[in-house]
Amino acid sequence: MSMEFLFEQGPRVLVTVKILNGAMDNVDLSPQKSFTLRCNEKCQFVYDWCEAYSHRLPTGELHLDWRSLTRFQTGVLQALTEIPFGETRTYKSIAERCGSPNGYRAVGGACGINPFPLFVPCHRVLASDGKIGGFSQGLELKHELLEFEQG
Repeated sequence: MSMEFLFEQGPRVLVTVKILNGAMDNVDLSPQKSFTLRCNEKCQFVYDWCEAYSHRLPTGELHLDWRSLTRFQTGVLQALTEIPFGETRTYKSIAERCGSPNGYRAVGGACGINPFPLFVPCHRVLASDGKIGGFSQGLELKHELLEFEQG
């Protein structure tokens, strides 16, 4: 089953979600120009999350399939879900949070393979010097997501 969500307001991105056995398996983000809502085989928990996010409301929890990740990667991505909307953290602070104070590059690697971008907000992680770092979905989209959340 898959679902697509194009935000009516908020980031200019089409969110395509693959769902297996009731859990989110993979997410793809594609920059878009318009904000018209479109859903295929709507899965209510994903739809509700996207609606809340686009209106800057509390988003609630999601059903995510973590099985393809290592224990460390899972720990990093779960730590990212605790970063509040509109706030950022550094790769170093996430590494410290995960019990590996010098593991900031490994945190960057975990962010880079995040199968749930946007839902697991790796876009909220910055370098210690405040630089934006990388983003698997492109730096332009990372800037746009951060501006939307902080605006």
